[in-house]
Amino acid sequence: MIMRGCSRKAITKIQAIIIALIIVVSIGAAIYFATLPAPTATITQTVSTTVPTTSIITTTVPTTSIITTTVPTTTIVTTTPTTPPPATDRLVVSVIGAHWANVKFGNDPANDGASATYIPLVYETLVTYDPVALQKGELKIIPWLAESYTVSSDGLTWTFKLRKGIKFHSGNEMTADDVVYSFNRYWFYDWSKITPILVMAYRKVMPDNVLSFEKVDAYTVKVNLKKPIPFFLSYLSSTLWSIVDSKLVQSKERTLPELGNVKDNGYYWLNYEFGDAGTGPYKVKNVEMTVRYEFERFEDYWGGPPELKLSKPAFKYIVYIPINEDADGRFKLLRGDVHVVSDFLADTVKALSNNPDVKTFSGPSPLGFGLWMHTVTGPLKDWRVRKAIKMALNYTELVNVAAAGGANVAQGWFLPGMPGWEENARYFKDAQIEAANKLLDEAGYTVQADGWRFHINMYLRPEPRWGLDFTRFGLLVKSQLAKIKIDAVPVVLQVSEYYAHVFNAAEPCMWIQPWDTLMMPDTPMFLCTYWGTNPWFGYNKTTQPDIADKIAQREALYQQMLNAPNDESRIPIFNQMLKIDLEYGPFVNLAVATWHVAYTAKLQGFFWSPRQLFPAIFYAKFA
Repeated sequence: MIMRGCSRKAITKIQAIIIALIIVVSIGAAIYFATLPAPTATITQTVSTTVPTTSIITTTVPTTSIITTTVPTTTIVTTTPTTPPPATDRLVVSVIGAHWANVKFGNDPANDGASATYIPLVYETLVTYDPVALQKGELKIIPWLAESYTVSSDGLTWTFKLRKGIKFHSGNEMTADDVVYSFNRYWFYDWSKITPILVMAYRKVMPDNVLSFEKVDAYTVKVNLKKPIPFFLSYLSSTLWSIVDSKLVQSKERTLPELGNVKDNGYYWLNYEFGDAGTGPYKVKNVEMTVRYEFERFEDYWGGPPELKLSKPAFKYIVYIPINEDADGRFKLLRGDVHVVSDFLADTVKALSNNPDVKTFSGPSPLGFGLWMHTVTGPLKDWRVRKAIKMALNYTELVNVAAAGGANVAQGWFLPGMPGWEENARYFKDAQIEAANKLLDEAGYTVQADGWRFHINMYLRPEPRWGLDFTRFGLLVKSQLAKIKIDAVPVVLQVSEYYAHVFNAAEPCMWIQPWDTLMMPDTPMFLCTYWGTNPWFGYNKTTQPDIADKIAQREALYQQMLNAPNDESRIPIFNQMLKIDLEYGPFVNLAVATWHVAYTAKLQGFFWSPRQLFPAIFYAKFA
C-alpha cells in the first residue's frame, strides 16, 4: 500500500544518488593505486640437487656467520667425546652372593672367611695348583714360594727349601722366620681368647697331627708330624696356610684390655683395617668393605716359578664389586660395569651364552648345597627322623628344577668325576615317601590334629650362592617334606642372623648350607674332618647315645683312613664313613654346583679355577 503511494519521481531520485556514490568511490580508489610505487620484481632461483649443502650455506649465509656455521655438528661430537673411553688398565670382577659382599671379612688369610676370592692375589703359599695344568682341567700341586720339598720315608717329616729374594709388599724379604711364624700363627695360636672379635669361628682344616714347625736355616723349614696326613700338600695349598710378613704383622699386634689383655695376633689390623702382609702379584690399594675392593699390581713381584715363564699381569688394578642379585650382575655385565661375574644362576648363563658380547664358562666345582640339622634337642635328635627326611627328598627334582640343571646329584662328599664318587652319590633313592612315613611312625612322630607330624624352622639366605638359589631349594624342600607331613617353615635371614641360628646347636632347626673347600683332591677328607662330628650340630656320642656305637665306628674308620698307605686305599674307607654319615648323620647333600661364569668377550686368555681369579690373572688381557 505504501509503495503504491510513492511517486515515480521519488524512486528515480534515490537511484541517482546511489549511482553517484559508486562513481565517487571508484574514482578515489583509482587515484590511490595510481600513487603507489611500482612493485619490485620477484626472482625465483632453482638450485640443482647435485649442489652440496655446504654450497648453499656459503651462498646464502652472510660472511659474519661463516665462523659459527662452517664446523658441522658431527665434527664436534667426534673430536670431543662426551664420555671418556673405558679404562683398559683394570679388571672389574664380582662373585654373586660372596661372603665378602655381605660380611666384613678382611684380609687375614689365617681366618679366610672370604673363601679364597681375593686373598690369593695378595698372599701366596709354599705350594699351589699348577697354572698350566689348571687350564687343561687338571689339578696338580707344584712348589711356589718353596723351591722344592722332600718327605721322609715314614711320611712324618716334610722339608721345604724356600726361594731366595722374594719380597713382601713392605719390602721385607721372605725367610724361614716368616714361614714358621705364619704356620704357628694359624695352627698353634690360641684363637679362642679373641673369639669375640673374630668375624667367624676359627677353624682348622686338616687332622691335628702336627708336632712342630721348625726353622733349619734362613731358607729351610721342616714340618714335623705325629702321624702322616693324607693330601698334606693339598692342605698347604689352602689360603689358610698363606705366608705373611712376620715383622710387619707382629708390629701391628694389639693388646685387648676388654679381653683380659690378650694379644690379637695382628688380626684387628689384617681384618678390620684390611692390612697387607703378602707377597702376591697385587697389593691392597683401597678397600671399603662390602662396597668396593681395589688392588694394585705389585711392581716388585718375584714373577712366579721361573720355569712357568709367567707374564706380568696386564691389569694394573683389580677391582671387586659386591653383587648380591643375579639380575643386577647380568645388568652390570652387559652394561660393561663389570668384566667377570661368577656364580650366576644356571638359566642366566644359558641366556647370556646367546649374546655375542659375552663368553660363558660352566664346569665342575668343589661347591655345593646341603640340608643340615641340629641334633641336640627336638625331633631331629632322633636319627630315624633325620633319615626319613633324607629319604623323602627327590634329589633329581632338586637338581633339575631348583638348580635348573646347573648342578649334579652327589649325596655324599665325593665330587662328580672324583674316584669313588658314584658309590654314595645316590645313597637315597628319590622320594621314598612310604618308607619315610613308616620310619616317622616308628619314631613316635605321628600326624597330629592340625595335619602335621611337627613344625620346624628351615633357615635360608636371601642371596644365591654358587649359582644356586636358597629360596628355590627351600620352597621345593618344603613341598617335598609336606608329603610326609613335616612342616618345614622357610625363614629367610641375612648372613649374620642366619649364622646365629646355625651355630646354636641347642635350637632344633634345619638350614640349607652352602659349602666349599677349594681343595678338590681332598674334599671328602676336609669335610669328614671339619663337618663330620662337629659340636655345632650335636652329632657326637654325648648327644646321640642311641647311636654312640655308630659314631665310635666312624671315628675308628677315620683313624684307619689316616694310616692308610696311599690315597687309593683310602677311598673305600671314606665311603664306609660316608655310609654312616648318610644313614645317621646331621646332613645330606642336595646338589653339587657347577661353575657359572660369564665375562666380556673382549677378555682373552681367561679361565676359572678353584682359586677363581688366580692364576688366570697372569694370562688374561683385553683384546
